[in-house]
Amino acid sequence: MLINAREARELVEQSKDVLDKRLEKISDKIREAATLGKRELYLADVIYHDDWVNVEMKPFYPPEFTPVQRLIEKEMKRLGFTMGIAMREVKVGGGLGSTDEGKFENHPYILIKW
Repeated sequence: MLINAREARELVEQSKDVLDKRLEKISDKIREAATLGKRELYLADVIYHDDWVNVEMKPFYPPEFTPVQRLIEKEMKRLGFTMGIAMREVKVGGGLGSTDEGKFENHPYILIKW
């Protein structure tokens, strides 16, 4: 089913609103981190309940931004921030009843620096 031009314009306006809300949420978290004297921020640490901050990593490929994350990156660069993907070690396994030590795996996270 094909959409008409009016519906396409409405979709663009809605996506712009969503992008603005996400940027506003990021700016609030940056402001909080900056008042604490920090110079960087992992988005998944402060906006952990939204799926759009997660970086998906396909097997045998380097992690990359989704289209929405690329739009946010473009706006952050325009504002003077550096946004990239950083690999962090995450402990996997080793629960309460486990006698094994947990192993560490690298997982991609969005890192913003200023």
